[in-house]
Amino acid sequence: MDLSRKPDDRIVVNMVGTHGPPPAFVSKLSELLRRDGVRFELVSLGGPAPGAAYVPNLPRDQFLQRLAEGHAGINYSGSTRPQSGINVKRFDFALAGDVPFSHHLSVTGEPLPREHAFIDAYDLATKLSQFSPRELAEWGRENARYAMALHERAVRSLGEAVRGLLRRGARPRTRAPSPFLRDDSLYLSQYRRNSGRRNSA
Repeated sequence: MDLSRKPDDRIVVNMVGTHGPPPAFVSKLSELLRRDGVRFELVSLGGPAPGAAYVPNLPRDQFLQRLAEGHAGINYSGSTRPQSGINVKRFDFALAGDVPFSHHLSVTGEPLPREHAFIDAYDLATKLSQFSPRELAEWGRENARYAMALHERAVRSLGEAVRGLLRRGARPRTRAPSPFLRDDSLYLSQYRRNSGRRNSA
């Protein structure tokens, strides 16, 4: 992924479609950033937002590359309770070299090296106004390195688990023939055998 396309003359703030902040929040954020003299651009991927450049839904690789042209990503929760588990959107931003600015109810899960929490549009505008595009770009690269290392570790762990199962002689269990495999003879014979056992029971 190319992280060198982030502009130096303005802060590009990404939002993601229907999971982004509500229109009133976006309008207030724009108003506050203009008031503070911040040079910025709002980009909304996958769904329109007031005052933001709209980018339609994209395939996964193009989506991440488009995020990579920004500096910050708004990770907004519409919930009134803390969200449990890992927030996938935070890691989309991190993989793309963005710095997530997360609603205070959306920061659960794996920590990132560079992430900022906010309470409301006023808080977010204050925080965004403190940083330069170059600072955010450098912190975003730090996030991207961390997220890729985490991904590679997970892939290695999964590979080791699968190899361990195969060494112990584990075989996939299939209850019915798969219409997606070219040669289904093994699965078909297993299916017939299992069906016969059920019918005789």
